[in-house]
Amino acid sequence: MKTLRKLFLNASLLLGAAGAMAQSQAQGNGDNVWSLRECVDYALAHSVTIKQQDLQTLNAQATLNQSKLQQIPSVNGSSSFGFNSGRSIDRFTNAFVQQTFNFNSWGLNANVPIFSGFQTRHTIKQNALTVEANRLDADQTRLDVSLNTAVAYLNVLNNTELVEVAQLQVQTTREQLERTDKLVKAGTLPINNLYDLQSQLANDELA
Repeated sequence: MKTLRKLFLNASLLLGAAGAMAQSQAQGNGDNVWSLRECVDYALAHSVTIKQQDLQTLNAQATLNQSKLQQIPSVNGSSSFGFNSGRSIDRFTNAFVQQTFNFNSWGLNANVPIFSGFQTRHTIKQNALTVEANRLDADQTRLDVSLNTAVAYLNVLNNTELVEVAQLQVQTTREQLERTDKLVKAGTLPINNLYDLQSQLANDELA
C-alpha cells in the first residue's frame, strides 16, 4: 500500500508538471490542443487492459458471492402431472373398456450445511482476498495508463519544441547561405564556404 501511495504521488506530480507545460505551450502557440487531463481521461476510458482488469474484478466478486451463498440452506421442490389412455378389461364384466388414468407427484428436498471443517469459511476468506487483489491490480493498471499517457504527452511537447528549434536553425542557415552566395559571387569569399553551408542546410532540413 505504501508503494502504491508513492506511485500515486509521483503520478500527481508528473501530471501537474505536464499539464503546466501543455497549458503554457498552448497559450504561446494559440493552438486548440487536447489538455493532458483530456488525454488521460480518454486513455482510461478506452484502455482494453483496464476493461479486462475490471472484468476480472467482477468475476472475482461473483465467485465471492457464490461462496457466501453456500452457507445458506437450500430447498428444492418439484412436481409432475400426466395421464394415460388405453383399453383394459373390466374385472366385473370381463369386457374391454376405454379408460383414462391421471397421475401426479410432488417432491421436496432440503439441504442444510452443518459443518464442513471450516472449508466454506476459508473459501470465503480466500475469495475476499482475491477480490481485493484484483481491485489493487485495477488501481495499478489505471495508474500505469495515466503515467504512460503523461510520459507520451511530455514527449510530444518536447519533440514539438525540438521541431521548432530545428525550423529556426534551418531558417538561420538559409539566410547565411543567401548572404554567402552573394559574397562568393562578388569574389569576397571562396566557393568552399558556399558548399559548406549548402551541406549544413541539408543536415538542418533532415533534422
